[in-house]
Amino acid sequence: IGGPEFALRVELGATAVASGRAFSLRIVRVWRDDHVVDPLPAKALAPLQLRPLRSERRSVGGRTEETLDFAAYAFSRAPLQIAAPVFVATPRGGGPVRNVTGVPLALQVEPALADADATSPAELPGDLVLPERSRAPLLAWAALAALAMAALWRWWWTQPRAVRTVAARAPELPRSAAAQALARLAALRAHATGDLAFATELVQTLRDYARARWAVAATERTSEELTREVEARAGASASADLQRALAASDLVKFARAALAPAQAEAALAAGEEFVRATAEAAP
Repeated sequence: IGGPEFALRVELGATAVASGRAFSLRIVRVWRDDHVVDPLPAKALAPLQLRPLRSERRSVGGRTEETLDFAAYAFSRAPLQIAAPVFVATPRGGGPVRNVTGVPLALQVEPALADADATSPAELPGDLVLPERSRAPLLAWAALAALAMAALWRWWWTQPRAVRTVAARAPELPRSAAAQALARLAALRAHATGDLAFATELVQTLRDYARARWAVAATERTSEELTREVEARAGASASADLQRALAASDLVKFARAALAPAQAEAALAAGEEFVRATAEAAP
């Protein structure tokens, strides 16, 4: 973590956005470990509306860095001036508080981006708006799915009642947390670019698996805290594999570096080995 002991930074995915359309926004807060901070207020960047995507904290050299990623929405037809965001750091042992202030933001809001339909409705937070070009294949797949369901229904009711009863009682086995994690990592191998998107998905997959495997608050732990907890539960070897994967991803996320192909493959392999080594009796 570079910079001062207390800092606040807001990163916008764009300086010109379409009204009602999501764009990326990241808030980074830094404070000394001997202080505590309150959660970010819901209206911290009003009038922007924020939908949380992910959060992560890491502690280095007596300081904590918190990274919060959002999908942001500007419901306006005019440029927005956003007041400087603020957070308060309070000493754990008492004493004067520290008020940390960012800088005001200016955002150009347009009725629609150049490649969007100006007459289309606004995308509300949480909605998924598919590009126009993707709707035809989607409709085709929906029609095929409907035909398949109709055929399955017809077959079901032509079977003897005893067969239907036995089939209805057969339990559906849930997919294990380890299987889900390995499937996500296998999909990520096809896009092992070593960039920020790769690092974010790798870290999120391993944290999601650790949370499901041991019921720990993995997304709220720093990398160091999580590896220590894994070592206590699964041993030094599993912890070392996890540490290698997280360290490579942290290099991308916090040092703004990019992994070489061999480094990305090594981080991915370490993550897969961590999951396989701890998969026994996983929920």
